[in-house]
Amino acid sequence: MINHVRQEDSHGCVIACIAMVAGKTYAEVRRCFPTYGDNPTSGIQADKRDIVLVRNGIWPIRHTDLNLYPDKLYIVSVPSLNIEGGMHSVVVDCTGDAMELLDPQMGNDGKQWYTNDRMRSFGDVLEVINTNTEVG
Repeated sequence: MINHVRQEDSHGCVIACIAMVAGKTYAEVRRCFPTYGDNPTSGIQADKRDIVLVRNGIWPIRHTDLNLYPDKLYIVSVPSLNIEGGMHSVVVDCTGDAMELLDPQMGNDGKQWYTNDRMRSFGDVLEVINTNTEVG
């Protein structure tokens, strides 16, 4: 089970997604991005996200077919509901009986967030494998 982590900054969705899949706090992951916040209109770029994922024991696998498969965990890019023309990242957990969408904006005052029935389209699909988890 993945614990929901809220983003604490307007562009902190990637930080919160990494925290969710790595089982860390927002503050712990935020420290991995020392220059985050230097540009208040920009979030975390994919190359920096992937480096921090690997440093936290998470193996990122980019999917080009834009499909979500059972028994997998993903970080998915979706159109932002709060920043016009912007993109946003959410975690999609397909490891259980039903797909669960975890949006870092959920619970933030004055913000809209995705739910399972609200996600209609998505862009970048990144499968994430936690190498810190024992298997079988």
